[in-house]
Amino acid sequence: TLPAFFPDATYGGVRAGSFEDVYASGLYGLEMNSYHLMSKPGAKLIKSLGGLHGFTGYKGAILTDSGGFQLYSLIRENPAYGEIRDNEIIFRPDMGAEKLIFTPEKCVQAQFQYGSDIIMALDMCTSPDDPYEVQRRSVELTVQRQGVKAADIWHSPGRTVQGSAP
Repeated sequence: TLPAFFPDATYGGVRAGSFEDVYASGLYGLEMNSYHLMSKPGAKLIKSLGGLHGFTGYKGAILTDSGGFQLYSLIRENPAYGEIRDNEIIFRPDMGAEKLIFTPEKCVQAQFQYGSDIIMALDMCTSPDDPYEVQRRSVELTVQRQGVKAADIWHSPGRTVQGSAP
C-alpha cells in the first residue's frame, strides 16, 4: 500500500533523520527530485550504486518528479536560464553556452535509470496569474506528455508513470 504522504528527499537524503527512521515511523515512501539528483549527486553515481534504492538503502517506495517545476521556476525568474517550449525545456545551468535539453522522453528515461518506483511525467508549469488559455494549454500539454512512449513505459513491471494534471 502506498502512503498518502511522501516526505521530501530532494537530493537523495532526508534532513531530520535517517532513511531507517523514516521507514520505521511508518512512512513507506519518499519523493525525490530528478533535476536536483542530476545536479548532485549525479546520475552516473546513482546508477553505479544500484539506483536510488542502492544509493539510499531505502526500502520503501521512491517517487521521483520530473524536475519541470524547478526548471520552470528558474527560467521564469531569469530567462537567461533557458527557454520553455511545447515539447522541451532548454536549460542553461550557468546562463551561458552549456545547455541541457529536457524532453518528456528524457525525463521518463532518467527516472527509469534511477530505479524510481513512481515516475512523474514532465509537466508544463504555469503561474497562477497566467490567463485561462495559458492554463488550459498547460493542462493539455501535460496530459499529452503522459502518453509519450506509453507502450514502452507500461512494459516496465512494477513501475507507474503519473502526470500532475487531472
